[in-house]
Amino acid sequence: MPSKSYVVDLENVRREDWVRVGGKAASLGELKHLGFPVPEGFVVTIEAYDYFLSYNGLEECIESSLAKINPGDPASIEECSKEIREAMSRSKLPAELAEDLRRAYDALPVKSVAVRSSATVEDSPQESFAGQLETFLNVKGFENVERLIVQCYSSLWGSRAIAYRERNRVSHRNLKMAVIIQVMVPAKSAGVLFTVDPVSSDASQMIVESNFGLGESVVSGRAMPDRFVIHRPLKEAGEPFRIVSREIGVKNHVAKPSSTGVEHVEIPLEERFQPSLSDEQVLRLAEIGLAVEKAFGCPQDVEWAVDGDNNILILQSRPVTSLAQPAAEDEVVWSRGYSDDYWNDPVTPLFFELLGDQLTNIVNVELNRIMGYSQPGSRKTDQLLKLHHAHAYFNLEVLKRKVEYEIPPFLRNEDILNYFPDGGGPYGKETIRKLPFRLRKRIMAELRVMLHDPNGSVTRTASAYEEWTRRVFNPFWEQFEQRMTLLSEEASIRRYVELAEELDELMTGHFRLVRYGIPVHNIGMNLLAQYLLKRFLGEEEALKTYPALISGLKHKTSETNERISLLASVAGSSPELRRIILETPSEKILEKIGALNTPEAQKFTEEFNRFIRDFGARGFTREPYYPRWYEAPQYVFNLIKPLVKEAGSNTAETEGLSQEEALKHVERRIKALRFGWFKWRLFSTILGFARKYIVFRENQRFNLDRWITMNRRIYLEIGRLLQRQGVLQEPLEVFFLRKSEIKRLAFEQPTPEELAGIRMLVNSRRQEFLKYENTTPAKFIQGSREFNDPPPEPGLVFKGIPASRGVLTAPVRVLKNVEDIWQVRAGEILVVPRTDPGWTPVFSRIGGLITETGGMLSHGAVVSREYGIPAVTNIQNACRVFKTGQTVTVDGNSGMVRIEVAS
Repeated sequence: MPSKSYVVDLENVRREDWVRVGGKAASLGELKHLGFPVPEGFVVTIEAYDYFLSYNGLEECIESSLAKINPGDPASIEECSKEIREAMSRSKLPAELAEDLRRAYDALPVKSVAVRSSATVEDSPQESFAGQLETFLNVKGFENVERLIVQCYSSLWGSRAIAYRERNRVSHRNLKMAVIIQVMVPAKSAGVLFTVDPVSSDASQMIVESNFGLGESVVSGRAMPDRFVIHRPLKEAGEPFRIVSREIGVKNHVAKPSSTGVEHVEIPLEERFQPSLSDEQVLRLAEIGLAVEKAFGCPQDVEWAVDGDNNILILQSRPVTSLAQPAAEDEVVWSRGYSDDYWNDPVTPLFFELLGDQLTNIVNVELNRIMGYSQPGSRKTDQLLKLHHAHAYFNLEVLKRKVEYEIPPFLRNEDILNYFPDGGGPYGKETIRKLPFRLRKRIMAELRVMLHDPNGSVTRTASAYEEWTRRVFNPFWEQFEQRMTLLSEEASIRRYVELAEELDELMTGHFRLVRYGIPVHNIGMNLLAQYLLKRFLGEEEALKTYPALISGLKHKTSETNERISLLASVAGSSPELRRIILETPSEKILEKIGALNTPEAQKFTEEFNRFIRDFGARGFTREPYYPRWYEAPQYVFNLIKPLVKEAGSNTAETEGLSQEEALKHVERRIKALRFGWFKWRLFSTILGFARKYIVFRENQRFNLDRWITMNRRIYLEIGRLLQRQGVLQEPLEVFFLRKSEIKRLAFEQPTPEELAGIRMLVNSRRQEFLKYENTTPAKFIQGSREFNDPPPEPGLVFKGIPASRGVLTAPVRVLKNVEDIWQVRAGEILVVPRTDPGWTPVFSRIGGLITETGGMLSHGAVVSREYGIPAVTNIQNACRVFKTGQTVTVDGNSGMVRIEVAS
């Protein structure tokens, strides 16, 4: 480079020129010289900056302003910055410099450019200055380029930049600024590449973060980008790069060029859950990144873009300056995967505490202490749950420990691995699959349970729960109405809170048994039974027969469904009742039938009243914010309508095996093996426990529904009293308060300022809930980051979890909420985000089921097996992929769903 110049082509810049072009430009020039793909451009040099200062007499302004800084006084820094930047805003480029600049700009092949700062201390191995100095994208026209160069100069004296230098003792007076002008890349996708993991300092891994469009959405934090973790090959091994994990971020926004620069727009829904890079592009980026690191001799933070021809271009590269371990709480990944099977409803803050505190304190902390799994007070494992976007997420560190201590590798099937993200890393599926099994720890845990909590034994939990229901829970339920009547006469929030606390205490008995019955016995026995069946008869035979073996079970959910089918049968036998049910809005049906003076109407009303007496505490969700069936019978009629409308036929090819036939078939096959009698005794015993604890799960859910109903009654009364006091606008708002907040309101009258704060808080929480109540949010969160597993490759075939045997080709009916369930027609394949016992009576008419979430033990899977219809769960984005009326084939044996195309 010549000794004096104001503008120099990027091709003529080398690494050693950093004192004249700044760190960023020197790095780009070196990379371009070495043959890396860097966009064309030029640099406005340090000499130009010095000339600009002297031409406009700014040196004295800078010196006098800096002299006024009082260390430790932010106001003095703000005043210094203001004086310097105002002086610069009144300044202009010297004519000689402007002429050189115009010639260089006119020579560019494209007149849309990026204007980037490049300071002498920027992007050094010690200091990065990232985000403090200005960059302008999609700049068009020489006058705009000229103006924005001055703004880049001015950014050197922003208050954040000055404060950063003061804090890090970097000299202001030796600081110089160059500016890079580069051809704008029309990016299809862009982002950053770290050649080592900047969070864990793991030198064996690279990190790529990307989004569609310009990289501005990634570096600014406006979008939740995709993240790819790549295993770096060891120098001596010569192994290839390997993608360890793919996290598909919730990319709500994308940065795109606009007429005035750059705009952030909402990304189309069909693109939001698609990866912004292919695997091939990720691996190519890793190769380029490693070459860049070798060129500079230290780990690099590389910004890049992919253009319209799929070429990868480097926009800048700087050393990674901060390699530090994160705080322990930031390491934890939270998963919606486990919730998909056991708590898949939208959740209000109050119910998150009502149910969540029991799960955390009784099911997690107390049980881990009994079993000797963790140290008391461990923040990483004691916090079981997180409320995010109105959904419950489970701590994967807790689930990881459960797998390590309770589930040997040969039992870790897709149902279990579905709780964890794809790939490797601390919580990746591959890591979980290979975790060592702590057999000694498991044996000791069983001995501790026998000593400290003998009802936790697989042979005792179910019977102990039945006894608790009969002796403790049922009497409380039967007396509840009378107690509520007495409390209504006192109208005391404090007394209602006391009843709620008594109810909480009562339910510890429920959760002290459920903590074994579901996560240990239900999951464990089903996993073991599946494993033995695969071991004895092979995987294909196991996939076909196991769903049948755990079908035909009788429990409170199947009883509920049978009673709804009976109501539909009674209504269907009368043409008049049938007409009223099919033609009348659901919320008015009961009134119309009640107005009839016919034997059929009387019989139906009596049967309906008996149903509400027995099952009216149920609802279509656990969440007590929503009404129960006894309050909103229209939800029951929504279920009855499709049952009355047409006599659905089960058209699935069930291969002729009922539960009884499947059991005989398996018994015959296993007994024919070597040591067959012993193997059959072992398998049939484990299968018996597996079936018993599926029934246990459904029956405890019925008690949970009754507990939820009692809580709803109590807290709505509290809400009415708070409304009378002017604290709430309506009783339902009580569900957006926390238990501690309600208790404080029971004992203290809030001040006007506190009242305003409570109303703002309640409104904010309610808006959050309503925004996300009918959505399926990201499957995983870590800190503020949200991400999903990679979606299936675009095509006609989709892979999920086989949940109920059978094959069916039929039209689909896509529903996103239970209010629309009356639309279902006989024989259709129902496609839903999730199911709940409140959805399932209609299963007697549908032909098959596809869900976005859940596994073989989810409610939808259990009930599908009861009705002998094929079901496939865990098809990502199923409600968007499939369209109502579209014909698909659902294969409940293999977990495959295929869209049929008319020939």
